[in-house]
Amino acid sequence: MKTEFLGTGTSFGVPFIGCSCPVCSSRNPKDKRLRSSILIYGEKGERILVDCGPEFRIQALRAGITGVDAVLITHPHADHIFGLDDLRIFSKKKSIPVYSNKETIEDLKIKFSYVITGAQPGTTQPNFNFISIDSPLEIGTVKLIPVPLLHGKIKNTGWRWENTAYLTDCNFIPETSFELLKGVKTLIIDSIRITPHPHPTHYCMPESLPAIIRINPEKVWYTHLGHDSSRKQIKEWVRQQKKEHPKLRNICINPAWDGLIIPE
Repeated sequence: MKTEFLGTGTSFGVPFIGCSCPVCSSRNPKDKRLRSSILIYGEKGERILVDCGPEFRIQALRAGITGVDAVLITHPHADHIFGLDDLRIFSKKKSIPVYSNKETIEDLKIKFSYVITGAQPGTTQPNFNFISIDSPLEIGTVKLIPVPLLHGKIKNTGWRWENTAYLTDCNFIPETSFELLKGVKTLIIDSIRITPHPHPTHYCMPESLPAIIRINPEKVWYTHLGHDSSRKQIKEWVRQQKKEHPKLRNICINPAWDGLIIPE
């Protein structure tokens, strides 16, 4: 199995529109961050998309994506769902299942009501099967566990498959979800910025550290990154934290970047 980061940026993307800050002006391609999304590749070629933001078309062309077998949605914010219409190219022959928690599925049915009511003759639209789920599921050879999270007041869904977990857009992990994360070796976690003042709906990097220490993975990849810090600054911050927190020293922590592919 492998996982590809299609995007690692916050809801604005990086660079922000109209911003000339050092990060938005950076020439390092790893500081360019499209809206957050990943693609999980199963052992038998399964392609499972987690979130589908407004830049999915660009991400798909860059990654050479030729099909999607299922979609997992974390929550119904625009930067995570407004590329779903681009999946119509992949759903001509059969419907694509779209999984999430009950609240998110109900929201998707409203935002994409035209998918349910039917297309006008001569036009195309996505062919989706919206499925509410709160228990493990299997997509081909890939076994997935939904992990309840909170994104401020919004019920969000993280996902675990084998020894990897994807927890984007969250600032609280319930106790029962920590149980679901036992044994995770690769943790992909939301962390919008280095600055320590709390964000109302996202982990900042200092706030993510207790969760990282508790889960105790081998590797951590930060995602949903804003324009407050460059890749270089984040890596330096991590080095300093390891000096102060002995429990972090054996954990490899890095900011993810668009196009990164990690093995299971």
